[in-house]
Amino acid sequence: MNIKTIVYIQTFLTLLIFSSLYYIFLRLNEIFDKNETKVSNEEELKVGVIEDNYIVVLYDNATFIDEFTRTNWIKSAIDGNTENFSKIIHYYSIPSYSGWNTPSESLRLLTKNNEGEDTKVFKGFSARLSPEMYQYFLNHPSVKYIENDSAVKIDDIVEDDFINESEIEEDNEINTAGYVYYLSHCRWNLDRLENHEKTENEDYIYKFSYESASNVYIYVLDTGVYDGHSSFTDRIGGDLSKKRVTLGKNFIDNEENADLHGHGTHVAGIAGSTDFGVAKRANIVSVKVMNKSGIGKWSNIIAAFEWSINHLKTTGSKKGVINLSLSGNQSTAAIDAMKSTVGQGMNIAAAAGNNGDNACNHTPGSSSSDGIVVVGNIDVDDQIAASSNYGKCITVFAPGTKITSTANYNNEKKVMSGTSMASPHVAGVMALLLSIKDMTPKELYSELKSLATTGYIQDIDDESPNLIAFIPRAAYVFDRDTLPIPPSINNGDESNKSNKQNKILNIQ
Repeated sequence: MNIKTIVYIQTFLTLLIFSSLYYIFLRLNEIFDKNETKVSNEEELKVGVIEDNYIVVLYDNATFIDEFTRTNWIKSAIDGNTENFSKIIHYYSIPSYSGWNTPSESLRLLTKNNEGEDTKVFKGFSARLSPEMYQYFLNHPSVKYIENDSAVKIDDIVEDDFINESEIEEDNEINTAGYVYYLSHCRWNLDRLENHEKTENEDYIYKFSYESASNVYIYVLDTGVYDGHSSFTDRIGGDLSKKRVTLGKNFIDNEENADLHGHGTHVAGIAGSTDFGVAKRANIVSVKVMNKSGIGKWSNIIAAFEWSINHLKTTGSKKGVINLSLSGNQSTAAIDAMKSTVGQGMNIAAAAGNNGDNACNHTPGSSSSDGIVVVGNIDVDDQIAASSNYGKCITVFAPGTKITSTANYNNEKKVMSGTSMASPHVAGVMALLLSIKDMTPKELYSELKSLATTGYIQDIDDESPNLIAFIPRAAYVFDRDTLPIPPSINNGDESNKSNKQNKILNIQ
């Protein structure tokens, strides 16, 4: 065999080897790409059903440890090189002690911690499942039901006559009479919450106490919150360096724990910012469940319920409100998870939706029961906004049209509309009511409805409640012997304090 032949053979073999390696490389990429397409990219989410992603809800007496270790499912789930590729995304256990013991121990703990209340258990998991694994769990005796995970959207809209920044008034003056603060010439939405009759001539005033809701945590499940905004510092007279926003859990992959959209910051500002908020001393906790496009998954939102409950336990406070300014198609799993959440003492304020439709056709709009407060949107004329959902599933209405609040950059402000804006108004009202009285979610739900302004909503349909959220005088005027003294007043002389105290009694 001559040299030339040997060279040809070597060249052929080299090309054959490289061709084989290239084919293998392409095949591996194809396999990985196939697997990757089943992983929902948060930025590419579309509202609606997420293919191959499910929420699996178990019966109360099922346990993760017993059921999962009796099968080879976990092995199959983590084997990413098979056609049956599956993956657990979240485990759920509300209450936390219901899912990690033997069946008999779980039931014993439930009985022990129940104290006569009707605790609703929500346990299970969310996962990406192959068709084979879906069928396996669908027929499993521990599984109560399975539903597709789905993507939902934030519930804000921008009106055609959007107000430009140049048209927004400068920050309003804050004065004090007694230890009650007056936000003079404030915007209509805050004034509407404190008056049964509609204020005429735009002579709007908002009254609040220095310490109101300082012992309450509002969990904003949204696009995140810009915690650097000056309106989230204690500028009323306390520590200017202290931020009232805690950046909690981020459930969005490949996005930083920041508000890249602006919706969450605006919502948080309505609920509890110094300049624009209802409960100006409440503690805001950002829980990021929506991406920069304003879309998120029910599977993440349910996990955020559980995270918020557990976080509240670490604060030493038993007073918490979750705000849900988002909406999607009906979800049994989401509603069941919300019922379990309020069963653990966590309150929920939820947007009714901006479909101009019956709220009962949407989630969380259909969940107005068991202490879950569903909020519709009214405008400055006490008219239900054309975009707002309506009907018997509404708990109460609140201002939600052309609302000024915090923006997610510098110390700016902007105007937004929707039930997304109505819901945090009520979350703030709930925080104020909780700050003056210990109540279960069902009790707070009833209190909110009994206090509400009645009969002022114009052209309302027959099924919607003619109720507007209301803040009673007791939420900002306290007994003079127990009234907390703000730092700005505490620096004055005793005679000045006495004069200020006397003025409290004359507040209407």
